Amino acid sequence: MKGKVLVIEDEVNQNEILVAILKSNNYEVRNCFNGTDGERICMEFEPDVVLLDFKLPDMDGIQFLKWIKNEGILCEVILITAYASIPSAVEAIKLGAFDYIPKPIETEKLLVSLKNAIEKNALAKENIALKRAILKSSSIDGVVGVSPAIQEVIRAIKTFAQYDVTVLILGETGTGKGLVAKAIHNLSPRKEKPFEVINVSAIPEPLFESELFGYEKGAFTGAYMSKPGLIEIANGGTLFLDEIGDLPLHIQVKILRFIEEKKIRRVGGRDEISLDVRIIAATNKNLEMEVEKNSFRKDLYYRLAGFTIKIPPLRERKDDIEPLVRHYIEKFNFIHKKNIREIRPEAMKLLLEYNWPGNVRELEALIEKAILITEGDEIRKEDILLPSVEGEKRHPYEIPPSGIVWDEFEKSILLQAMEKSGNNIARAARLLGISYRTMQYRLKKFGIK
Repeated sequence: MKGKVLVIEDEVNQNEILVAILKSNNYEVRNCFNGTDGERICMEFEPDVVLLDFKLPDMDGIQFLKWIKNEGILCEVILITAYASIPSAVEAIKLGAFDYIPKPIETEKLLVSLKNAIEKNALAKENIALKRAILKSSSIDGVVGVSPAIQEVIRAIKTFAQYDVTVLILGETGTGKGLVAKAIHNLSPRKEKPFEVINVSAIPEPLFESELFGYEKGAFTGAYMSKPGLIEIANGGTLFLDEIGDLPLHIQVKILRFIEEKKIRRVGGRDEISLDVRIIAATNKNLEMEVEKNSFRKDLYYRLAGFTIKIPPLRERKDDIEPLVRHYIEKFNFIHKKNIREIRPEAMKLLLEYNWPGNVRELEALIEKAILITEGDEIRKEDILLPSVEGEKRHPYEIPPSGIVWDEFEKSILLQAMEKSGNNIARAARLLGISYRTMQYRLKKFGIK
């Protein structure tokens, strides 16, 4: 068989003629007479090409074409159209239809167009298979890239996963530290056990100890029952401490003790509990500088830094942008049931020239948005919604000609953050991009309660 063709044509005679022509030329054929049946057969038959009459009883060619794209069905569409519908058919070509054939149909023209459509579809499927193979060979568990820097990260993941050591992951916000931590866990002997995550910067300081170590009934007001902490919940598995640079000093001591002795004591508890938990930590801070400033314990830093993975920012590994884009296209095609086959060169050029302050997290969000808004089966330049050049040059806060009084400005920003967060210190700190402790200090500085 040369390929699979679905014929959707409401005129019975025309439908039968097309089926006869295709079968006599060794195509596997299914047929129907309306768009609704066509949708059902498309899902079952998975044709290489749909031969589609533009005017159907229940829908037109544009509607059916959009349905195919939205469902992510990998096939080509050839429209059969009356002369009066040719402008609409041309519009359908812009949306991804392969070709249109005016009535009355010329058999030779039909067969040539069909042959070319089958070849294009086969090539598209081969390209997808090849890209998947390339991505698989140059990635590990969501960590994707071909640059020497990211390949070194992948090698470190594979190495550290084999040994039960504490690992420190360094990198700017959005570089994928969480993905690296999860990849280490998934490749380790602990992969069937829990992988618990705690974002240190998101927890109010008074709750740190109870969140990590748990508490006994009656340990404090409101402790009506005993509760295990995240370390205990992760027993046998891995605890990922994200943004460990924001960990309060008095908790750093207890984390160090747990790493060395594998024992904890719940808040309000008397007995020590022995646990088997691997610690993986990450931060976007320079911990050596934090040690010098006495905001991070030197002994904990040395305990963590023995096995370190440093993830470079995306702007320093532009070779990884294209494989990352391919990875995200495949990911969001699956999630959103789309069938985006390609990204146009001019669109890729925009991505390669951008500086990526938000790193791979920003790229992922941008590709998802592009997949959702594009009208065809390719991501176009106009689908890439990068910040405008003008917007990049502007500063987010413009200093008025008269200048500002810094303390008044800072106090105003703090009050706004508290108002927007409903007077929740942790949420206000996240709004301003600072730690909970820093937020507390600044509120105290200005007497804000």
